[in-house]
Amino acid sequence: MAKRALTEAQKNRIWQLSEEDGFSQSKIAPLYDVSQSTIHNVLKEKRHEAEIAELKNQMQNAMARGVQAAIEDGSVSPTNSPLYLEDK
Repeated sequence: MAKRALTEAQKNRIWQLSEEDGFSQSKIAPLYDVSQSTIHNVLKEKRHEAEIAELKNQMQNAMARGVQAAIEDGSVSPTNSPLYLEDK
């Protein structure tokens, strides 16, 4: 089977077919003319992306709670010390 680059839209659709629609990797592979292992790798990549997004979200929430706690205990003044959370 020739190497074939999948677009991001195709990868997203593969994720949907697998995770939401319940298709097996071996059923999805022929739809995109790729191997089952390619589908496996796409799904692994998408799982990692989802995990990273969730961890970033948790970190932002924790930082916000920490800032709020610092304001509440008086160690940071909400009017004198502007706080910025950088999106990295």
